[in-house]
Amino acid sequence: MASLNRPEDTAGIPEALIVEDSLAQAHIISRMIEAQGWACRHCPTLQEAYDVLSARKARGRTIQALFLDVFVGAYDALAHVTRMKTFTKGAPLILMTAGGGHEATETTLNRARQTAADFVLRKPFAPNHVCHIFETCFAVPGQAVPRKHVVVIDGNAGIRAHIRRVLETGGYRVSDFADVDSAVERVDMVHVDLVLCEVIMRGTGGLRGMHRIKQTFPHIQVVAMSAGVEGRISGARALSMSRQMGIDAQLPKPFGDDDLTQLIGLMLTDAALID
Repeated sequence: MASLNRPEDTAGIPEALIVEDSLAQAHIISRMIEAQGWACRHCPTLQEAYDVLSARKARGRTIQALFLDVFVGAYDALAHVTRMKTFTKGAPLILMTAGGGHEATETTLNRARQTAADFVLRKPFAPNHVCHIFETCFAVPGQAVPRKHVVVIDGNAGIRAHIRRVLETGGYRVSDFADVDSAVERVDMVHVDLVLCEVIMRGTGGLRGMHRIKQTFPHIQVVAMSAGVEGRISGARALSMSRQMGIDAQLPKPFGDDDLTQLIGLMLTDAALID
């Protein structure tokens, strides 16, 4: 697989970095990635990966996807996810693992899911898993054109699932969570475009959580949604409170699919048009 470490041949082609201590595994993964029209660079150690990422950053370049094995040699790479993300400028970071000798595979997978990685793959995985990642993250996979990233936060799993289906059908990349804390901990919020959040929630709470997101990441468009709480607070009152806190737009529940897609499309096309 001569193309695995020949970045000079990748001009104009999106490139993935594979951090994997097994050359055989790296070749298998690279074939899946190259089938998507991408080039690959393989680093067998974390230090070599940092050298490659640092060199690209110094030249104002970056890789378009990072495939990181959880156990690289004697090192647990989960401790490096946050630092790795500082080099990728929003490119998806995909963790891969078949587990380690000292812990069950499911334990490793659960630890991986608690990081800020974008995807977690259990080895061995198939080409369709790589295809799904690229289709989710890039509007034009072979050109690595990123999709707009929307985060949905709602305590109702059914509502989250429905909104995800509608927005993914509309071409958006969607991440969904049951509470604000999980979203902030597990998503690279710096590269999120819009947050859609229920006002009345457990934990940090929707109002406080949205205010926290808006203060920390002012570039993110934030939409409050609510039906209120029967007998306690109306949906109109809940949304009014969010408006007073500087949230960008409000969406009263229940809402139709067209209402949702039109509002999100408008906000991500020209936020200045939202009143």
